[in-house]
Amino acid sequence: MIDPWIYKISAVFALLILWDYLTLWFFQKKIVSTYTKIVIDKNKVSRFAYSTDLLLQKYKLVPRKNLNLIKLELESIEFSNSWLTQMFDSFHKLILTVTISAVTVATTISVAMLAFLKDNNSTKIDQVTFVEEIRKNFSNFTNSLSMFINLIVIGLIIFVVFTSHSHVVDAKNKLKVKHLRFIEEALKDD
Repeated sequence: MIDPWIYKISAVFALLILWDYLTLWFFQKKIVSTYTKIVIDKNKVSRFAYSTDLLLQKYKLVPRKNLNLIKLELESIEFSNSWLTQMFDSFHKLILTVTISAVTVATTISVAMLAFLKDNNSTKIDQVTFVEEIRKNFSNFTNSLSMFINLIVIGLIIFVVFTSHSHVVDAKNKLKVKHLRFIEEALKDD
């Protein structure tokens, strides 16, 4: 019942999700590379220190000039306005609009057919013709139902993609805020 082209669309969206998570991974690696090369003397940091304390200690050992450059670079990054986010927003709105329109049209046609059947007090020949017309319309309706199911599947796929993308953007923003906070604290302590 689901059209084969939906599988192709799903594959494209799966690649977009994979790309999104890869960019998150690369972003994490880029940030981590700013302080992983720094070796901390174990006597300076308690072995019971939390990982965030260790991260702050590492940032404190980065030269001030480098910290300012990292801070400027992090502040200039904006994740919530990327082309991928705008594309997902557009697809989400399009599918929502089409789905609402399809439900409205199907409901209107059903109500009109029921009203016509109720008000039809004509001869038996007209009733036979009317029943044939209903059968023909019902076969069209099953085709419409198949299309409607396809729209729902596409909507669910886009919802999953949109949710995954929102998760990645939130993770990037949290990582950015966390590291900016540590950088500012390390700069303040100098």
